[in-house]
This record gives sequence, structure tokens and C-alpha cells, in this order.
Amino acid sequence: MSKISVIGLVGNSAFLAVDEFHKAGETLKAKSIHFEPGGKGFNQAVAAARFGCEVSFLGAVGREYFDETVSFLENEKINHCIVKKDDSTAFASILTDKTGANQVTVYQ
Repeated sequence: MSKISVIGLVGNSAFLAVDEFHKAGETLKAKSIHFEPGGKGFNQAVAAARFGCEVSFLGAVGREYFDETVSFLENEKINHCIVKKDDSTAFASILTDKTGANQVTVYQ
């Protein structure tokens, strides 16, 4: 079994499905919403674990998502060292249209 270590960003994401993207000043109604932890390094760690690698992950997360993040990593069988920071957790809003294209807005 391959062993992989990842140091990366931990955030929380809201995924919204829409038929098409906004035009200036337009309000759209989303077809669905889904929340989950994520981040570039975080997602790589999860993908590697799901492919059968033994993964260790190091990252920092704000207090508001600490327990959720630790629980998610444990459910994915990922060894982890998560630092609880006083700052907010990064957050991303991801709009995906019916063609699969997306638009991402991130708050660090």
C-alpha cells in the first residue's frame, strides 16, 4: 500500500446547482445545495485514501468546523493532525451549471 502525506488547506464548501450562471444583478434559484469540507490539499488527501493509499493529512481549521472536519477525516480513514485556529475556516461557494461548468468564490 502506498503511503502519502499531505499538508493543505481545510475549508468548507457550499455546492449549488443552477441551470445557468447569473447575469449582472440577477437572482437565481438553485436546484440543490450540498455542504462538505474541502480545500485543495484536503481533497487530494481524500481522493488518495479512496484509491486505497494510506494517507496522513496536516492542516488547520477554525473552531466552527473543527469537529466536523475531524469526523470526516476519521470516516475516510485518514490519519490526521488538525490544528484548531482562532481565525475563521476558509469557505467556498461553488455554482455548477447544467453543463458542468462552475464558478467558485472563496473566502480565506
